[in-house]
Amino acid sequence: TTVDMVLDKEERVLYVVSEVGTEKLNQIRRNPKVSAVRFQGWTVAERGKQEWRRTQVVGHAEVIPSSDPRFMVAVKKYQLVRLTPERAVRRFDLIRITPDRILVQITDFGHIFEPAEAPKPDVEAALDDRELGGLGLYLIYQTMDNIDYQSSEDGNTLTFTKYIK
Repeated sequence: TTVDMVLDKEERVLYVVSEVGTEKLNQIRRNPKVSAVRFQGWTVAERGKQEWRRTQVVGHAEVIPSSDPRFMVAVKKYQLVRLTPERAVRRFDLIRITPDRILVQITDFGHIFEPAEAPKPDVEAALDDRELGGLGLYLIYQTMDNIDYQSSEDGNTLTFTKYIK
């Protein structure tokens, strides 16, 4: 299902609006484990540049019915619906997703590249004295909990995961 989400940075949760009575809400009530994926890709014809990106949030969800006081607080705080509050209460429930981990996957179809063998940037050097390149990988290796790189005829895929504590 395609949905809009909003991130509450203080609570570290995502809020999703869903119409009352949908199968999605029934499934979440039965099994609160969820995976939300954002996929972005583009291709230029005739062997031009190609790249695919996927961001996945894995966690557990809670359905917040409109009768719950938290419903109206979130609806007003984030302007989640374009209806009057009275109509929103009749039409929608919220889904509150608490992430356990975030996974990012980037696939390109360029030359094979081994990230672990890339030169490390000199992060102690002054900005004007630094060589270009390598800082993005450096930040990934410093901040992520799991990093995987696979290369084949089908492309090069870098996957990194951050566990939310």
